[in-house]
Amino acid sequence: MTRFSYLNLVADPFPTVFGDTQSMDLILCRNVFIYFQQDVVSQVMAKFRDCLLTDGILMLGASDPVRRDVENLRFEQQGEVMIYRHCLDAKIDASTPVSTRAACTSDPVEPLPDEAFMVPEPTSGADEIVSDPAEVLEALRRKEWATALARADRQLLFDPENADLLQLRASAYANLGRLEEAAKDCLAAISLKNTDKHVHFLHGLVLTELNRSAQAIDALRKALFLDSAFIEAHYQLGLLLLGSGQRQQGVKSLGNALRLAESASPEQRLHGAADMTYGRLAEVLRQEISVYESV
Repeated sequence: MTRFSYLNLVADPFPTVFGDTQSMDLILCRNVFIYFQQDVVSQVMAKFRDCLLTDGILMLGASDPVRRDVENLRFEQQGEVMIYRHCLDAKIDASTPVSTRAACTSDPVEPLPDEAFMVPEPTSGADEIVSDPAEVLEALRRKEWATALARADRQLLFDPENADLLQLRASAYANLGRLEEAAKDCLAAISLKNTDKHVHFLHGLVLTELNRSAQAIDALRKALFLDSAFIEAHYQLGLLLLGSGQRQQGVKSLGNALRLAESASPEQRLHGAADMTYGRLAEVLRQEISVYESV
């Protein structure tokens, strides 16, 4: 039930659903930060915080530097054990004394922005709100999941059968850890737009997170049926097949992804992981394949 994969803590984008680095309860990073500059440590810790659910824990090694300048990451000490806890109200000043602190709420959802509570005024005819999926997409690109969710919810009140909005809301739900709701929106989007490879791909990622491997494999294969050159789908299918014990097929899928990644522009960005390039993905794939071929 363990999967090994590569991640560059400084250069690679995370958290992302694509990289399976979101909605975590616990991160163990031992004796790594001793090799980093202090500003890089703070940057990576902020990324770790974003990977954690609310009340999730980051544990470092005893020799790692103590940082208290990362907002919403609370330093706690219980005897000789020191941890960082993801708390939405944690703003620790360097002068704050270290002590045992109460746990935060276990609610995994970040606070909704003010616009989420705005009730649209009654409209009719030409005055109705025009759907603008780009507005939701922009919030997703900024990793403002709650804002994206609020915007999608508001627009779907007026356009409930907009497949693009349903897909974007599914992505927001997934990044907030609300996987059942994400899966429901994926199915709704698919019923309206069955030929969209991206919604099948997202559905596959969500089903993977829900440990529904057989259904996830089927969803990713549907995405590949629609586009046999869909690199990201080959990659995720390979990892899923390997995790399901189908080693030969899994390595083959990773090989398909590698060949496609090597033929693409190295600087081109991946769909669903905008900060990851095909060049970097090719490096990761070569490492992944070498691990499985050497076992």
